[in-house]
Amino acid sequence: MIRSALLLPLLLLPCLIVQAGVYRWVDADGRVHFSDRPAAAAAERLDLHVDAPASGLADSPVDPTPAIDPFSGPYTRFEILSPVDEAVLMRGEDRFAVELGLEPTLQPGHRLVMVLDGLETVIEAGATRFALDGVAFGPHRLGALIRDEQGALVARAPTHRFELRRAASPGEL
Repeated sequence: MIRSALLLPLLLLPCLIVQAGVYRWVDADGRVHFSDRPAAAAAERLDLHVDAPASGLADSPVDPTPAIDPFSGPYTRFEILSPVDEAVLMRGEDRFAVELGLEPTLQPGHRLVMVLDGLETVIEAGATRFALDGVAFGPHRLGALIRDEQGALVARAPTHRFELRRAASPGEL
């Protein structure tokens, strides 16, 4: 009886995750922000479609392990500059900056896609510097893709693993 009572919340968890909203806005300095709450009046709700791979993470466009040979397509450089691979980010809030290295600039018809823990989000206007808000503390995988107008993969940056940890306030242990 107790087991079945604990099983129900676990079975409903994916439904709650799918229902969670993601909002995007650009601040006065031109930085792109993402959050699970609309922190600005101009925040736009993103419609994220999460499709589970048929046979596990190996089929995902962002491999869970850093790629040795990145697929840069027509670009001479496409990489995640920040956070660095295996970084531990100590933050007092659930926010951190992402910076991508891309040369030449994004070609017409191509779009940048950020992949956090397997969830893809299009980065508007090809911004290579933006902040992520509302990210849970703990370990994460971050990847970046470039897709064409039809959604086909054009380039992939090596995946970075990092951990977001809560920084202790003065006087806390």
